[in-house]
Amino acid sequence: MSRRLILIRHAHSPHPKGVEDHERPLSERGRQQAFQVAEELVDRDWLPDKAISSDAERAHQTWNAMMPVLEAAAGTIEMELTNALYEADVDDINEVIWAEDEETRCLALVGHNPGFSDVAGWLTGTSLSLSKASAALVEIDGDSWAEAVQQSQGRLVELIRP
Repeated sequence: MSRRLILIRHAHSPHPKGVEDHERPLSERGRQQAFQVAEELVDRDWLPDKAISSDAERAHQTWNAMMPVLEAAAGTIEMELTNALYEADVDDINEVIWAEDEETRCLALVGHNPGFSDVAGWLTGTSLSLSKASAALVEIDGDSWAEAVQQSQGRLVELIRP
């Protein structure tokens, strides 16, 4: 069974003085980038059943900027925030994916580099660099998410950049 994974790197976020990294907000440019990527996902009919986002402010705000566009096309999308995707490496990200319910066919993750570029490369065998607000569309086969990810034989369908 084919599953779809959308790895979304958070959009542009400035480094305001006195603001902790975890609390950095999106810029106006970042909100526009997120909106553009959401429109591209809709155009390609890559509509997630569920989204899991890092609980860092810029990642959560990226999803919030994308959500109205995606939900207008797909209806309500279940969303979860987790600290497990903040400063996550390949193993951390894979654990989040492995734990996903097998009923979910298309899963969107919103997070950070270098982990997201690393896991995209690990899953597809392709060297990828996800720039801010980019999305890697990956198809993987397996009866469960754990089975699909453990095979690390995903296919990079497309890389969307704003």
